[in-house]
Amino acid sequence: ELRALVAAEKECLQEIRAKIDDCREILAQRSTGGNEPLLSVYDTLRNRPQETEAERERQRREEHRRQESRKDYLAPYIAMLTIENKNFAGDYTNMTLTADQAKFVRDSALKDLKERLIQRGHIMQARMDKEKEELNKRQVAYQKNLDTTENPKDNDEFARFLSQATWRMKILDDRLTRHIEQASEKYAELAQKLASDKRLAAIYEGK
Repeated sequence: ELRALVAAEKECLQEIRAKIDDCREILAQRSTGGNEPLLSVYDTLRNRPQETEAERERQRREEHRRQESRKDYLAPYIAMLTIENKNFAGDYTNMTLTADQAKFVRDSALKDLKERLIQRGHIMQARMDKEKEELNKRQVAYQKNLDTTENPKDNDEFARFLSQATWRMKILDDRLTRHIEQASEKYAELAQKLASDKRLAAIYEGK
């Protein structure tokens, strides 16, 4: 499923880059025919979209998860196990797990990372799809207006929209490219870390 997501994201990147090229071409044509200066394609800070409360909450949850993982990245998964040792005081760092327990912890950790990577990819994909849909709608409306009337104000507004849309898609393009590059690396790094964790040694004994 992770490989399928990466393939879908790469296809989406190609579409987004084609849209960016279209925007640049329209902006270039517009700039040669008007006297008003256009916004820079990468006018970043001034046009940066405001983060939603849901996005801030997601970031807070992610930061909390990272803080917990820094203490012990396997703690959330070991905590799911039934610990029969009556003297256990809640310190998971020096635990000895059975083969079944170790396999459960390893598989849960890998599954959790995979799901987070896929979810993140889906969120980014949805944002890019929304940008493409809005751009298509505005292009159709603008072309329709051109066929009926020539309004300088409409031209200027569409030029500003194109500039901002191009910047947003460029940012999404960069983020999705990094996500694709890093997803497989993060998964492989965790798998290696798990294989080296002494608490999971029972999985590999006798192999």
